[in-house]
Amino acid sequence: MRAAGIVLAIFSVIMFTAMLAYAVPEGRVLEFSTPMGSVLFNGTIHAKQFDSCNACHREGVFKKMKRNEYKFTMAEMYEGKFCGSCHNGNKAFAQMDNCKRCHNY
Repeated sequence: MRAAGIVLAIFSVIMFTAMLAYAVPEGRVLEFSTPMGSVLFNGTIHAKQFDSCNACHREGVFKKMKRNEYKFTMAEMYEGKFCGSCHNGNKAFAQMDNCKRCHNY
């Protein structure tokens, strides 16, 4: 039994570390390449807006995704999906006519 507990503890540490490799916590910036220029997701800015990462990830806005697993489109965001669920002009600045706030040419 004790060996099983040790194996479980080691497995938990490995999984937690792997999850952090994809997380964007405070002080970290994730860059997405797009045809319109790089989009930078700043963990510090977003962490100040929400209590936890679960605000977006657990509530279905973003399911658990691995880096480069999915290519977001502006059409989807304009429909209120992904970033567009907050960046709609109500919760956060609207996407429309604010290209340079996200895209770095």
